[in-house]
Amino acid sequence: MSQATTSLISMATCGALGALIGLGVAALVLLAFIITVCVLCYLFLYTKPQRLDSGLKLQHLDSSSIKEGKRKAKTEYLSLATNLMNESSSGFDGTLQQNPMEVM
Repeated sequence: MSQATTSLISMATCGALGALIGLGVAALVLLAFIITVCVLCYLFLYTKPQRLDSGLKLQHLDSSSIKEGKRKAKTEYLSLATNLMNESSSGFDGTLQQNPMEVM
């Protein structure tokens, strides 16, 4: 065999060896990923959060306080909507109004 043929065979063997090493590393990385996912799933399923006591007592809301809160929210919404409508209609006289900062 000639020198060129020997070097080609050694390069092919080296390339195949490199491919095997690369596949081995990829397999190990995949295995590590699968183990990590399994451990995280186990921890998620079998650990319970600890209850933190804030020291506040829970109070039961009766229906009158719920109705009062809804009524208050509705009146605030209506007053806000009325104010917005008044602001938008007060500047309307049928002509185009320009912002003084835009004219400059």
